[in-house]
Order: sequence, then structure tokens, then C-alpha cells
Amino acid sequence: MRFVTIVTSLALLGGSLITAWAGNLIPHKVKAKKRCSLGSSYRYQATNATPVSSITYAVLNLTDAEVDLSSNSLTTEPVITKIYQQSASSMNLNHCAISNTAVMLQENGSWSINLRATQDPKLVPNTQRPIFQRFRRNKFYVTFRGLGSVSGTTSPESDDLGRPVLFEQKLEGFWVEQGQTRYLFEQSKKKDLRIKDFYNHISRVELLFHYE
Repeated sequence: MRFVTIVTSLALLGGSLITAWAGNLIPHKVKAKKRCSLGSSYRYQATNATPVSSITYAVLNLTDAEVDLSSNSLTTEPVITKIYQQSASSMNLNHCAISNTAVMLQENGSWSINLRATQDPKLVPNTQRPIFQRFRRNKFYVTFRGLGSVSGTTSPESDDLGRPVLFEQKLEGFWVEQGQTRYLFEQSKKKDLRIKDFYNHISRVELLFHYE
């Protein structure tokens, strides 16, 4: 099975099975029968691999909800929230794509992410389409990371400078069938202390996507 990844450029083409054994003191040769454990009908998933990253921008600061103190004796402080949206229309990797991504971070360490995942051979040029039409489904992997600001700058020009990674969340892989679109929503089961500690220093969110 081949892996396809997005972040810069990685490629894993093909695979090889290496078998090694050690005999006793007396060397001997064994002629093994050639067998294949997979039937002829199995569709091998051979793909090129290239990780891609997409920088997203903070577009909104808001509070979770307004609290009416007059009707509630409990004075609950609103939770400050940052929302990050995908700057590009979609992140394409061959016949797989991630789009409509939004990440929400709360100052208490909670997070959520929603996105649209598509597997469609029509996303590649006609000359390459027969290659990817063989894949009945692919498993998508998405990671998002919070990046710190560089000397307080948030302009696109500062992207060339190194940015510290303040937190990282890897989503569990999920399957998308051929020609289908899947909408995903995930949220934190427990608070991430890294988000809480560095909340005011997170200026960007980076998306990393690959499939296999």
C-alpha cells in the first residue's frame, strides 16, 4: 500500500518484501514456492505521495454566548473563542481534497474542527484519471497545528520566517468512498493545556493532509 502525504514533498513508491533467515552452523539452501496472498481481483492502491500544508488565517474573535446575569444567579464568564478558516478554496492531493475547513479554539483549551473531504478521480487531468479510478476508497488523515506569531507580525510576508508550533492535534483517519464527499466534525474530548497556555500567542493554524 502506498502513502500519500501533504506538507512539503514526500514520496513512497511501491514496496518490497525482504525475507531474511539465519541457519545453524551448517549452511543450506531452500527453494521456496512463489505464492501471492492476494487474489487477482484485488485492486492495488499505488499512489504518489506528496504532503501539503495550507496556512489558515484568524478571521474572527467572538464569545461563546452572552450570559444574562439577571435571570441566572450563576455568574458564568463567557469563553473567548478564535475561529480560523481555510485560506485556499481547497487542498488537493491527486484525486483527494480537503475543503471548507474551519478550526475553533477556546481560551480554556477546548477545540473543534469541521471540514469537507472528497475522493473523486475527476479532480485529476484526463490523462491520469484511469490510474486513480482504480481506488474504491481512500483513508484520509488530517492534522492541524497552532503556529505562534513572529515578532508580533501576522502579515503574509512573515510566512517565510520560522514559526514555533505551539500545539498539534491529529485526527483519527477516516474513509471516503470513490466519488463521494464526507462532512466531518470533531471536537476535543478533553481540554488541551497547550492551547490554554499559548492561546494569546497563536496567530495561525496550519493544516496537514495526507491519504493512503
